[in-house]
Amino acid sequence: MPDISTFNFPSSLDEAFRGKSIFTNKMDEAPPSTPPFVGNFIPPQGQFIASNTFLTFDVIDPDGFRLVLLTASFPSMNIYEVIHDGEAFGPNYNDGNSGRVAIEDGFHFSILRKGGWPTSPTIVPFVIDVFGTENP
Repeated sequence: MPDISTFNFPSSLDEAFRGKSIFTNKMDEAPPSTPPFVGNFIPPQGQFIASNTFLTFDVIDPDGFRLVLLTASFPSMNIYEVIHDGEAFGPNYNDGNSGRVAIEDGFHFSILRKGGWPTSPTIVPFVIDVFGTENP
């Protein structure tokens, strides 16, 4: 049995895990200087859209992704819906109208809600790269 009387316990979890991410096996590497990018929205976020308008945007990170979860918020209706859970489109987006295409360092999404948009949505992405860095 080791002699624990000479073991130096860290004074805090911060000291024990400083600079390490719980989301990755790349703990010894420096985290990236930039978070994942979610942008190039067409039409721009916050703009009024017709119910049959496709929304397109890109999700990019050269380091790769741990999670790409996309939701739609309808603030005037107090509703959130899952657009894509990282593996598949949610029930209101899986009728073949929405798509995800691989692009350099990420994905290009083209989204149209089944039955159309009830009101103009706000796309709320939750993207985490392999270092545990979240999109802003």
